[in-house]
Amino acid sequence: MTDDFFRARLEQMIDLKHPPAVLASRIPWRQIETVLAPSFVRKDREGKVIADSDLFGATLAIAGGGISAAGRPRLSIRLMAALLYLKHAFNNSGRSRRGTGTAPARRATARRTHRHRG
Repeated sequence: MTDDFFRARLEQMIDLKHPPAVLASRIPWRQIETVLAPSFVRKDREGKVIADSDLFGATLAIAGGGISAAGRPRLSIRLMAALLYLKHAFNNSGRSRRGTGTAPARRATARRTHRHRG
């Protein structure tokens, strides 16, 4: 164990016997990711033809077609599944968990599952 808190490994900061930490190691993450991945693939969308006119007369433009890479990078399926499970299991939102004694263990569970992306 290191004396520097910021260089300590996550396993040294949390109790790995805490129920959410044990659960994170027992959930079949690869199977969950395999089942959910097709639902979250970026889809090729058909564009909409928009009629417009400009200085040279009537024009047609296609809007919203193709596969967009715009926006924020996606979070891992494992992280999102872990967070949704924790929200469901403890029947509260992220805002109401602040200040509770088990919140660090829950956050650690979510971080741990996010770090092991398989």
